[in-house]
Amino acid sequence: MDFALFDQGTATSSDYEAITGMLSRVYAADQPGSTPAAVAATIAFLTEADPAASGAWTFWLARDDSGELAGIGRVSLPEQENTDTAIVFLEVDPSRRRQGIGTAFLRAVLPSVRAAGRTRVLARNVTIAGDGERFAEGWEPGAPSEA
Repeated sequence: MDFALFDQGTATSSDYEAITGMLSRVYAADQPGSTPAAVAATIAFLTEADPAASGAWTFWLARDDSGELAGIGRVSLPEQENTDTAIVFLEVDPSRRRQGIGTAFLRAVLPSVRAAGRTRVLARNVTIAGDGERFAEGWEPGAPSEA
């Protein structure tokens, strides 16, 4: 699995379509009845974030060895309040959940969080009684492999 920062300067329409498709599957699984994502909304989401709202966002993509998109992550580093905190959203394609991708994703972004001087991580978008809740319950930030 490869975890890399999303680069909007080199992103193609195929990249945005893959992200939109994956987010639509995530929303269908985690928020039944929600409106599927549209490509234009995905582009705006990835390129027009408001840093004043919660700090600048960085976006990460998880791709498997064949290059297929398996997940997307967002990390915000608030600049005015909670400056010890990183806000992290991880979305894993429902067909790929429970395979360790979310855990590996979090481990991949932690070095940048630590480098920014953040000592706390606030995980968002955990769905009650869903895969995200099981992920959060199983996370042990003090485990030796996380140090």
